[in-house]
Amino acid sequence: MQHQIIVGSMLGDLSVERRGPTSNSRLQFKHSIKEWFYMEHLYTIMEEFCGTAPKLIHNLDRRSGRRTHTFSIMFKTLSLPCFNIYRE
Repeated sequence: MQHQIIVGSMLGDLSVERRGPTSNSRLQFKHSIKEWFYMEHLYTIMEEFCGTAPKLIHNLDRRSGRRTHTFSIMFKTLSLPCFNIYRE
């Protein structure tokens, strides 16, 4: 089930990060605060690969004339060899 969620999420908002060519990859799940319950559900499925719980992220758009606040929820997995295939 986790594989299907990762592949499906890669078609959307999931990002796969690798710090360097010899390091392992990690997954970052991030959505608007409106998707809070969905993100909690994803986290319960991916929790065994995570070191911390989902976090609330606040961003301020400082571009001229904007000054808008946005909120999102995000969690990352640990950097593990099993995620390298998704980065490649």
